Amino acid sequence: MAEALRRRPDIRQAERRLADETARVGVATSNLYPKFRLAGTVGLETINAGDFISSGSLIWGILPSFSWNIFDAGAVRARIATQSAVQ
Repeated sequence: MAEALRRRPDIRQAERRLADETARVGVATSNLYPKFRLAGTVGLETINAGDFISSGSLIWGILPSFSWNIFDAGAVRARIATQSAVQ
């Protein structure tokens, strides 16, 4: 009986919508936590064309960043509650 219900297109569509809404609750919840990012660049730089492939021509950079909407926690919790109600 349950297997017959799962084959119905309207039931499958409802399950898919529920999964989508559940994922949106997870995205809204993730905004409560800090985000860490790491960006980097790698390149080659030289004055003489012959030195282009030497190890001295390698340049690189790393830039870490951190963000957290700690003062918007009330708004984030309201969005979570709203999304949970939609779910």
